[in-house]
Amino acid sequence: FSRLAARLPGAELVDLSDALRAERLIKSPREIEHLRAAAAIADAAMAEAVEATAAGASARRAAAVASAAFVRLGADTGRTGPISVARGWNFLHGALDDAALGDGDVLHLELVPKVRGYCARLMRPVAVGEPGPARRAAAQTLVALQDRQIAAMGTGAEARAVDAVVRDGVLAAGLRERYENNTGYTLGYYFEQAPRTSDFTRVLTPAADWRLENDMVFHVYTSAGGVAFSETVRVTPEGGERLTRLPRELFLR
Repeated sequence: FSRLAARLPGAELVDLSDALRAERLIKSPREIEHLRAAAAIADAAMAEAVEATAAGASARRAAAVASAAFVRLGADTGRTGPISVARGWNFLHGALDDAALGDGDVLHLELVPKVRGYCARLMRPVAVGEPGPARRAAAQTLVALQDRQIAAMGTGAEARAVDAVVRDGVLAAGLRERYENNTGYTLGYYFEQAPRTSDFTRVLTPAADWRLENDMVFHVYTSAGGVAFSETVRVTPEGGERLTRLPRELFLR
């Protein structure tokens, strides 16, 4: 860069590092069509993975079922996303293993199918046996808070206010002592060798001083108490439209 600048003394060199990232934020009808297709695959594959979860089975079995469903249903690849037993608070990117699931375990499933490079994302928890009243209550609270957040994702909504619905609600409910995660980030096209697996061009945090625009698409997610939920959501004038449509619950097996 220094050598180039020295050879062009009369030129103004402009940093365009983030220019194209912002241009990708508003999705065209064709892009939304691809995201809907990916979301439908996520729903169907998740239902199959939930059905495959049982005492004595493993996280790897659920991953194999989901991966096969991706390929059969038309996803670009069979890469599933993080699937692991939900232990501790920071389980969202746990490692896949062969350990047998036992009574009281909760399997965390995050599926990330792509259609023509466009990625939809979906998280659901699956309890093996009785999850206990605390986990049942946590799941119900998270779903209710995230439903409110999705409803608030209308065109022109302030991003930090959308984030606060879940963040402040989880803290007020006593489900966490602190909330380090963001509560959502932009989705769209991902090429295979991307240096990062998520698109953080726009992120829902307390410092997000921008507004949602029509036809942005987000992955909104939340977790606490060993359970996690997420959806792929399109911004519309009437509020958020869920592109992923699977029932929002702690599944029991």
